[in-house]
Amino acid sequence: QIFQISTLHELYLGPNSFNLSPIPDSIGDLTELRLLECSSCHLTGKIPDTTSALKNLVSLNLEGNLMTGALPDGLEALQELSFLNLAGNYFDGELPSFRASTKLRRVDLSNNAFIGAIPSDFMESVNSDFFEYLDLKGNDLVGIAPGILSRLQKFDISDNFITGLDSDLCNDSCGCDCVLCGIGFYNAVGRQDSELNPCVACSGAAYFGQTMCSDEIHSWDEEKDATETSFQPQVASSMEDEMDALIDFYESCAGTYWTNNEGWETRNYGLCEWYGIQCHPETGSVVSISLGSNNVQCVVEGLFDSLPNLSSLTLNSNPLRGFDFNLLEKSQSLKELNLDATGISSIEGIHHSPSLEAISLRFNKLQQITELSMVSTLKSIRVSHNQLFTLPSFDNLQNLQTIIADNNNISGGLDGISFPPNLYYLDLSNNAISSVPSTSFSAVPSSASLHIDLAENQIDSLPVELCDKGKWNDGNVGKFGCNGLLCGKGHYSKYGRQTSDSDCDPCNSVSSFLFLGATTCANPIALKGSNSMPAGTVSFLVIMSIILF
Repeated sequence: QIFQISTLHELYLGPNSFNLSPIPDSIGDLTELRLLECSSCHLTGKIPDTTSALKNLVSLNLEGNLMTGALPDGLEALQELSFLNLAGNYFDGELPSFRASTKLRRVDLSNNAFIGAIPSDFMESVNSDFFEYLDLKGNDLVGIAPGILSRLQKFDISDNFITGLDSDLCNDSCGCDCVLCGIGFYNAVGRQDSELNPCVACSGAAYFGQTMCSDEIHSWDEEKDATETSFQPQVASSMEDEMDALIDFYESCAGTYWTNNEGWETRNYGLCEWYGIQCHPETGSVVSISLGSNNVQCVVEGLFDSLPNLSSLTLNSNPLRGFDFNLLEKSQSLKELNLDATGISSIEGIHHSPSLEAISLRFNKLQQITELSMVSTLKSIRVSHNQLFTLPSFDNLQNLQTIIADNNNISGGLDGISFPPNLYYLDLSNNAISSVPSTSFSAVPSSASLHIDLAENQIDSLPVELCDKGKWNDGNVGKFGCNGLLCGKGHYSKYGRQTSDSDCDPCNSVSSFLFLGATTCANPIALKGSNSMPAGTVSFLVIMSIILF
């Protein structure tokens, strides 16, 4: 019945559980609709072609669902569209060019399965002075990143299959590394974003912009010889058992429907030649499985107890029917696990993992990650774009270097949370955190070069002790004081803090005076004509925790 309210202007539906239903075609009847928000709604299917009728649509947010298929052509024709967030789904096909779109300001298409090259005329008509950010990370995009992206002040194209960068994208300060780490290099964000966060050697990094290294975990307090072999000491194994485990995985998990099952189906050559499999060059034992965005629907026990040398498992952007983390207890060699955008809602049992060093769980349905604080071997945690409402204390994780937990629902103060001494990169931006006590960083040495992002929270003030951390944020805290952590009230910058290339500029927007760390100088949903609506018009409708479709 909602879709019969033709005068509706704003529709807030998420988060919700719509029983894996698609968006009905009748969405096109809401021709006055300006905002549609249905993030984490358990939606499936494609975006209906009828959305082309939503000529007044300014903001569309379908983040964190299970939607599939190519984007409809009509999406490009929505000339009022300014905010588009389709992150963490299973959309595929080639990227639309959006070349005629003039009002786009924020576009997040990350962690999907888009293929092909980034169009050479991509978003060529947007106003670069007002455009805020583009996020294409975690897709299957290929080829050379085009120079047209240089028009955009802030974009992220990491974790794709990019093989080169147009020279127009590279600047004088750090060359192309400021855009993407080159082949054979990586870091936590896929690019050099400061002098103290350079791209580091990784022999397994076959593409530009990798954020995880399948053959090593870099230690920030000591340099690793780039010529050192990256493979772990091998455990004796049966090649017949390894083959049987992979075949069972394929047959039990609907392998015939995988996007790419080269080698798995015919088995007419060695398993080391199968798609997504990497073997040790001397023993032939399986050391890595990488099947991201491949329509893999489950895992089997054999991957953990019959592949004794498996050190890296990447299954991001697949519709897994759950994941039993208790199985990790059987894997003595597994160091890296990537389950981004797989729909998981619990990590129960992960504390049994004996050797896990890097875990990526972005774009899922997690509400808490307490068990991660029990995995003492962890060096990297990535849990952005979930539904976390709090963080555990990290006292026991003495080796932990990276925590990325942006875009969650973390609220209140960080009292009682302690960060470990070796922490190098901390991203808590875009949450609802209200205070950051200095005691949370008591274990972090005063000489540490911590990179910390607290932008877009609800922080009212900063303790003076943190503003004295001169080496934090590439030394910008030493240069700019508290502004090096967060811009003051009534100010903003594209990073929410002052850097060598981005000042904290004055802003007259009322919202910018509420909290520290604003990244924009405008109401994020600025809907035209919102002050003058005809009598009887339904302005907005919020639906919570019920089934509509």
